[in-house]
Amino acid sequence: MTQFYFAYGSNLNAADWQAFCARSGFDAACMVPVKRVHLPDNTLVFDYYSSGRQGGAVNIARKIGAAVDGMLFLVTEDGWAALDAKEGHPNYYERETVHVIDEDGEAIEAQTYRVVPAKRGAFHAPNKHYLDICLQGRRAFGLSVSDLARAAEDRPTGTIANVFVYGTLMRGEMRAHAWADRGAECVLLADVSGRLCDHGAYPGLVLDENRRIRGEFVRFREIGPVLRALDAIEGFSGFGDPDNLFDRTLVMVHVGDNRLRQAWVYTVRDPSMPTIEEGDWRHSRGRRREAIAAVILGHARGVADFAQRVATEATHSFDLEPAPVRSLPELVDAVIAGEVSERVLARASNDWGIRFGPEALKEARAVLAAGSPDEPGSQDSFNKHDDDDPEAIGDAA
Repeated sequence: MTQFYFAYGSNLNAADWQAFCARSGFDAACMVPVKRVHLPDNTLVFDYYSSGRQGGAVNIARKIGAAVDGMLFLVTEDGWAALDAKEGHPNYYERETVHVIDEDGEAIEAQTYRVVPAKRGAFHAPNKHYLDICLQGRRAFGLSVSDLARAAEDRPTGTIANVFVYGTLMRGEMRAHAWADRGAECVLLADVSGRLCDHGAYPGLVLDENRRIRGEFVRFREIGPVLRALDAIEGFSGFGDPDNLFDRTLVMVHVGDNRLRQAWVYTVRDPSMPTIEEGDWRHSRGRRREAIAAVILGHARGVADFAQRVATEATHSFDLEPAPVRSLPELVDAVIAGEVSERVLARASNDWGIRFGPEALKEARAVLAAGSPDEPGSQDSFNKHDDDDPEAIGDAA
């Protein structure tokens, strides 16, 4: 049996746990906290009435795209007996094997407790004393209290509606269609920690804190249908499934201007393939500059004084000396160098959902190859694509 236990409710409260152990003859030291983790594809609910707690008791329910934060504990054999007794296993809560994700994106096998099907039902509000016990326990470990408070009001919790893509799912790439029409609200150039492996027709991400991978952050209105589609593409059948081609995990994504967002990402099972040293799939395929240009042209469409707006927003973002007004080639270089983020471009265009297809890459390549005869920053630098098919570049999400 695994030695790890995932706690998400009242067992996070040291005083409540110690009081139970003292009443029941168990040693409270039989479980020791290890680290904060997330239980993926689950959410907090109050769908069980506990006569002992005189109200609803917290439970976990399966929900793709949600995650429950909790604490991983190391448990002794005597500790499992204590936990089973406190949770009423197997008649009220039953123990099950799950895979939790730590803050580095690594999956860990653990045991947790879920209410047995026969005891689940409609929403039951918890009484204040029990809810305070759970809230205090979560605060003690630096876990979310807002998610538990929302669940206690029968509101949805824990949804992570973001995905980080880094290969053939990026804008302009062959599989971007898998998500392009699924309610993307925000798309930004971004990067994560990791090593990029070359698998020939596609890349694979391996968790690695010492390297960076460039890709894109995408936020969706409804994440469930998106993940079902992407799971099928990436050969992901479930957490802990040994036959997965890719695993799905959670990582922190740098979306520009010192902002971090949590997102789902697919990591490859086979880390033995050659490393793409630049950490950039587009660069390895010789199309990074035109992809960045396509992003910029998409934001610039129909926006008067776009170059000046970008300069103004870039200045506000970093609170430094006034940013220069740049031509398209110069702005491409600035984005690649990290001097200008797509967040800056989005604020200048007021469009956070720029999408584009292969035709936009061709257009951007032609504009870059021709060079710009305009003075740096001239609006004409950004208006050479007005006659193109608008579907090629894509409308805002």
